[in-house]
Amino acid sequence: MESLRREFIEALTRLQKLYEQRGEYEQALVYTRRRVSLDPLDESAHRALMHLYFQIGQRNAALRQYQECSRTLKTELHISPENTTTELYERICLRAWFITMPIICARMKRKLLSKRQ
Repeated sequence: MESLRREFIEALTRLQKLYEQRGEYEQALVYTRRRVSLDPLDESAHRALMHLYFQIGQRNAALRQYQECSRTLKTELHISPENTTTELYERICLRAWFITMPIICARMKRKLLSKRQ
């Protein structure tokens, strides 16, 4: 029974990678979510979800996925996520900051200029 489960997870992983290579991130998400639901302790599946969410512009979902992964590992195994997972989280946070910061600065600049007029 466990070998069938493992084979199924491997098939889901192959499908996820296939759709990801094609740029069909939404479809890849379907298979990756299924992987996480079958094996919530599989950090590589959580990382794949984080990456896919970020690819489709769902930064908050990517960040929440890290928190879910971290909580699951802490609760079930009393461990923290691997460095690879944490580094991905930090890269997503940093990219999100670089994307939103110029928008915030532009708004502040417009506000200041309008007050001067």
